[in-house]
Amino acid sequence: MDDERFEKTELAVWADTAVTMILAIITGAIGLMAQSKALLADSAHSISVAVSSVVGLIKRKTNRISTDRVYTEVLNRSRRYRR
Repeated sequence: MDDERFEKTELAVWADTAVTMILAIITGAIGLMAQSKALLADSAHSISVAVSSVVGLIKRKTNRISTDRVYTEVLNRSRRYRR
């Protein structure tokens, strides 16, 4: 069940990241054409949000692997002490 939830969450985050990047590009292009510092700043902020989402996903994937190992080790130890 946890894997299924993670996959759905991952898909939603990737979709959100893609939409954010598209909007950032459009906002940046309009900002360049209009010479608007505010639109360029908003575009840069949107890109940083998208990048942080990708970093979070990568971190979650690597932590998930190590967390599974730790959980398995803790479970094995608790089983040894019950005997």
